[in-house]
Amino acid sequence: DDKGNVVVQVADDGVGFDFEQVKAEIASGKRDSTGMLNLIFRFEKMMKAKVDVQSKVGVGTTVTVTFPAN
Repeated sequence: DDKGNVVVQVADDGVGFDFEQVKAEIASGKRDSTGMLNLIFRFEKMMKAKVDVQSKVGVGTTVTVTFPAN
């Protein structure tokens, strides 16, 4: 990008999901899946990356990961 970061973006036009609802269900114990949150944690804490998840039910999902270039 214009700040010297490496940006990786993955998008699909699948079924999509409500990311906030998924996070709330994991926090409350209603859902057992933690894969995406684990990946986000690892990218952010271990690689100093920024992760943005945009998803809309019936439209699809876009995940953007921005890594510092240094």
